Amino acid sequence: MDFKPSINLKFFCKIAVLSSMTFVDAYLYAQNSIESKKEERYKSTIDHYNKLIEIFPATEYKKEASRILSAAEEKLKDYHTVN
Repeated sequence: MDFKPSINLKFFCKIAVLSSMTFVDAYLYAQNSIESKKEERYKSTIDHYNKLIEIFPATEYKKEASRILSAAEEKLKDYHTVN
């Protein structure tokens, strides 16, 4: 059999890193957005988190991702209270 698990493992590890970076990028994008776009972009951050955890429930980035998720949820609450 020509199956090479190490290549597939490397591929999935790269996807995990890219998924977590996309999640972090979504949060940073929301933070640096104009006020009228922040709500939408914090919601997008939460969606990115959910996708990350759905695909990689045991990701090594879960603790950091949870911290960022909490921050995004807090910002979204603040946004709703202000507006």
